[in-house]
Amino acid sequence: MLSLARLALKGPLAAASVASGLLFLGLLLPLLAGPIGVFITLPLIGCSAAVISLVLLRRGPGEAISAIVPVLLMVVVMGLLSRGGIAQLMAIPLQFWLPAILVAYALRQSVRLDVAVLIAAGVGVATLVVMHIAFGDTTAFWERVMGAHIDASVQLAEEQAGAAGTDPRLQAQVEALRSSLGVMARIATPATAVMMMMTGLGSVFLARSWQAQLFNPGGFQQEFHKLRLGKTVSLGVLVITGLSLLADWTFLSDVVVVILAAVMIQGLAVLHGIVKIRGMSTGWLTG
Repeated sequence: MLSLARLALKGPLAAASVASGLLFLGLLLPLLAGPIGVFITLPLIGCSAAVISLVLLRRGPGEAISAIVPVLLMVVVMGLLSRGGIAQLMAIPLQFWLPAILVAYALRQSVRLDVAVLIAAGVGVATLVVMHIAFGDTTAFWERVMGAHIDASVQLAEEQAGAAGTDPRLQAQVEALRSSLGVMARIATPATAVMMMMTGLGSVFLARSWQAQLFNPGGFQQEFHKLRLGKTVSLGVLVITGLSLLADWTFLSDVVVVILAAVMIQGLAVLHGIVKIRGMSTGWLTG
């Protein structure tokens, strides 16, 4: 991947080629490789966002825009040629690239990882705001969506089974899904927000590590180990968490999930720093 990162810095056209190649490979793999391809899709699309983030960090917004525009034009062309439509295809790069671009721009301007983490958390909170405004009762919305998906899957399974009848094991699985529908629907909104936050932040961290390997070996490790969100942020987390326990407000509870994800990044930075300072085995990080 480092060779692709080096290639992406040769100019906007090279960056667009690398980013679009990773993006379209991520989109096509599920079609070519079946269920196995799904597990590679997100990392590939995340790497495409990291390529754009690297260009932004190293070359600036102008060159990053010059790399983004050709890719989006290709997505439009694909949308016109496919049955999925332009809007559905455009949603994929926007969902993965936009958070990464915002975080990368904040990191370029501030040269501070704590600011990047806070901006990523802001992206997660903004996602919550949009979803709560658009869906109203988000739990009820996800219950309808997930329920409809389960019903469609059951109907398809019954049509395929035909006269043989539905497999009892499948019926048991469906009942288990229906019984846990409320829990899944409740966590779907904060999980989506955290995913938006983490994909953007993860892509930028990957881009930053590439930048360090190419121009400042070991720099990203030192930068990550020094990550501190500060006492003000910590106090704010405690206050919001306390309010969420007292107030019966779904939105505030969802916000707590997002900000705790940001605190988790801080915890990982501290853990990595301790392992490095004490010369401990990297196996402790996995533990």
